[in-house]
Amino acid sequence: MMPYGPQPRVEMMVKVAGHFGCRITPTVADAIKEHIPAGLITYYDPPLLIEPREIHQRPYDWLVISVDPPHLQQVERTLRFRPYTHG
Repeated sequence: MMPYGPQPRVEMMVKVAGHFGCRITPTVADAIKEHIPAGLITYYDPPLLIEPREIHQRPYDWLVISVDPPHLQQVERTLRFRPYTHG
């Protein structure tokens, strides 16, 4: 399906908001004109539990963000995870 265009650049990153992840950048010169997003994928630790449990039976391990290429670094720089507190 090539959501990030043909032959995107995939960079494994040690830390995305303190978690392991990767950055995906389209290599198409006119990615904005063709509406090809960039991506930021990171691992939830611990996995995210979504309610109601009868619908969402498994926890989510990954956060996938699609963003226009010029804003990828801004999203990456400002992404933060807060500790989950029930209540």
